[in-house]
This record gives sequence, C-alpha cells and structure tokens, in this order.
Amino acid sequence: MKDVLKPCPFCGGKANIEPNGRNTYLLDCLSCGIGGDAFTSGQVAKEAWNRREGENLLLDKVDVILRTVKDDILNEIERHPLNPNVGKRGALSRVCWAILEIKRLK
Repeated sequence: MKDVLKPCPFCGGKANIEPNGRNTYLLDCLSCGIGGDAFTSGQVAKEAWNRREGENLLLDKVDVILRTVKDDILNEIERHPLNPNVGKRGALSRVCWAILEIKRLK
C-alpha cells in the first residue's frame, strides 16, 4: 500500500499507513510527521491522503460543460418533434460550442 501513496503535500516526504490495533489505520508523513488521522480502512486512508485540492478542477469544468450540452440537446430535440432536422442543427451547434469551451480550458 505504501507504494501507491503520493508524496507529502507539505514536504514531499513518504507517507505511512499502519493499522493501530483498534480496527483503524493511522496515516502520517515519515519526514515531517503531518497526519496522525485515523481511518476505518487502509483504502480510505490512501484515498484521503492522495486527494489534492483543485486537482480535478479541469475535469469538473468539462463535466459541467458536457452536462449543459446534453440538457440543451435534449431540450432542442423536444422543442422540434415534427422537424427533427432543426433539432439536430441546434444540437450540433451546442456540441461545437462544447468542443471550443473544452479547448479553451487548457
């Protein structure tokens, strides 16, 4: 389990997870000692240690764009049930917009 832990976000040192004998696992940095939290499993401890603030910000933005486009496409198709080509053109323009927005995130 130690080999899958990210370095300490404060000092870059190695992290350590050990069972403490009370059905919990303790997690800390071997270099600076930060941590000391107790977790219900080694997996939960690893996930907590490896989580970094803002790391998934780009993915979150892409997710919002894609959800917006999906909703817009469904609404566009529902608005034009008798002429599906109009709905498809509107849907295609929303997909193009999403691609441009995602490219701008870089």
